[in-house]
Amino acid sequence: MLTGKVVTLRAVEKEDAEHVREWLSDPELLHMLGARPIPLGTLDPDKLPEMFRMREGRVLAIDSRDKQLVGLVVVGNFHEFNRTASILLLIGDKSEWNRGYGSDAVKTVTAFVFHDLNLNCLEAMIPEFNTRALKMFQKVGFQIEGTLRNRFFGRGRYWNVTVVSAIREGWRGDAVQAGQVQAAVQPPAPPPEPVTVASGDFAPPDSRPLPIGESAPPTGGASF
Repeated sequence: MLTGKVVTLRAVEKEDAEHVREWLSDPELLHMLGARPIPLGTLDPDKLPEMFRMREGRVLAIDSRDKQLVGLVVVGNFHEFNRTASILLLIGDKSEWNRGYGSDAVKTVTAFVFHDLNLNCLEAMIPEFNTRALKMFQKVGFQIEGTLRNRFFGRGRYWNVTVVSAIREGWRGDAVQAGQVQAAVQPPAPPPEPVTVASGDFAPPDSRPLPIGESAPPTGGASF
């Protein structure tokens, strides 16, 4: 469980399945994510990462202050050597929009993946028409990397997709919890010395970064 300022992030339970099924059947919500509705029957929470097309994805439920489920945040597509991952946010309860739940969830997850999983970069892909999401990600320290042209087809036309990212060095989030302060204030480890690799060869094992999540002991008991 991860705790932010106004949200709590936890594992998705079977009791959440009906809410999640409704959200993933809502054409408007999925269009804002750059996806299309698909027929859903019984929803298995363990299958959610596959539905979001996130390799090794971790899907967390977003609870508001009063313990009400309001959305999901997904992290996946981990690249161990480059220390990168992707993030996706869905606030499915439209009555809870504009209350800061999305930004707090993103800040909380970003702090966790940087300070506990020791990732270096977290990125998101946002359809050009979802200006609300773009402003939110910029508000919490993500920067625009560029534009992928005509990457999403929806509602009869192609749309550009904006790529935003946060880099561990220089990122400033206020979602770091007391149990994570020590890890957060430690400077990132210096990059390894360059290794000359002959064409067609692989880098030697000792030139690779440590596995994701093993650079520091767990803090605060938080885990996916």
